Amino acid sequence: MRIKLLLIALLLASTVASASTGRVLFDETRPQPYQSNGVVVPDTAYNLIAEEAWWGGSDLASLLRDDGFEVSSISERPLTAEKLRGFDVLVAILSNDDYTSSEIEAIYNFVQEGGGLFLVPNAWFGRESYSINGIAQRFGVSYAKDGALMDLTSNYREIPLIIKVEDITAHPITTGVHSLMSGYSTYLEEIDGSQVLARTSSNAWFDIYLLNSEGELNQQKDASEPSESFPVLAVQESGQGRVVYFTGFVLDNDQLVLGDNAVFSLNAFRWLAGQEIPAAGAGSASPAAGTGTGATTNPVQPSATVPSPAVSTSAPATISRPGTGTFIKSLNEDGNGEMLIKNGLADDAVVVLTRPSGAALFSVYVRSGDQFRVQGIPDGSYTMFFTSGADWDYVKKEFTRAQDYFSMEGTMSFSTTTNWEGTSYTIHEITLHQVEDGNMERLSVNKEDFPQVA
Repeated sequence: MRIKLLLIALLLASTVASASTGRVLFDETRPQPYQSNGVVVPDTAYNLIAEEAWWGGSDLASLLRDDGFEVSSISERPLTAEKLRGFDVLVAILSNDDYTSSEIEAIYNFVQEGGGLFLVPNAWFGRESYSINGIAQRFGVSYAKDGALMDLTSNYREIPLIIKVEDITAHPITTGVHSLMSGYSTYLEEIDGSQVLARTSSNAWFDIYLLNSEGELNQQKDASEPSESFPVLAVQESGQGRVVYFTGFVLDNDQLVLGDNAVFSLNAFRWLAGQEIPAAGAGSASPAAGTGTGATTNPVQPSATVPSPAVSTSAPATISRPGTGTFIKSLNEDGNGEMLIKNGLADDAVVVLTRPSGAALFSVYVRSGDQFRVQGIPDGSYTMFFTSGADWDYVKKEFTRAQDYFSMEGTMSFSTTTNWEGTSYTIHEITLHQVEDGNMERLSVNKEDFPQVA
């Protein structure tokens, strides 16, 4: 009888709609075309909220909608006060053309009257007032031109152009943020009236574009190129509104899952919309890498029958719904093994793979109905756990409603073999829901016996 009552309560909760958190407008009036090997791909552009490819912005739009935001885009010029009216946050990402003086003034007045503004350019070569920099200059801030930041020591998987930023100052938008990853990043050259929240390592340098027909970066530290701890994130309160300045690729589908980019992004939009966020917390995430084929394993798990409840309108600011593939604990080792996780449960889940010592090798978020492939798992034997539920608290690193905790019976082994035929390695396919002919069982565990996920 107790279980039946609980099921009814959860079903009722799932019918409660969340109140709007705010209205966000993405500026798509100057889209930057996507290029493959230097060739523009027709009818494509970076960060469009309807684009689901890696260069698109659909995952960010979904993240915001899941948090209660209303998300829209505008593609017709010019931007005017009338078109901005009624929105709480305006976002300009990688815009590919200049803004007119009247558009800049409309955006400036939008902020003065209480609006939020999120500016995210990328490295460029050319005019000082080009694109988003023209808007920033109206607020006394400017981005450096004619180069891109590089870092040989603090980066993502030894790619100098994707810098890893860990010098982060406490602020509401950095709650739960330990690292940010940014590709093709410039830096903040003038920061008048703003507060810098993140800087590169002191080993970073600004790689100047070569003055040739290709506009290339040589990715080498030349004597004339500046090297220091560059400011890459700043905030500003202007009039009655707020501005967030970032400096490179961070919001597209490919970059959003790196580091704590997703947590930072959600915090930034909440802050810009006037919400208060506790200025404390921790978090770390980055995806793994690797390729290959191998054997699969399917566990048997009872299927869930209760829909995941909607996020409560009174949920604390630390509640969010991370995107599938968001790493709660990074996989910081290289290997060949892979693990394909399929979540057919009615609830979201966090999957944890632990070492023999009990410490987590990695943990990753997989939404209900989604699947995600973890790559780069080193050889060894591990135990798999997962927790399912609703309303993920990204500071406490746990579900706060309808939570359950499980371990998988036995261990999962990963091995790599190389011979004259080539290299083979293990791939495990794991289902978090009941399947026919499965060969693993789940065991219910107490919360106290569940491993630390981060």
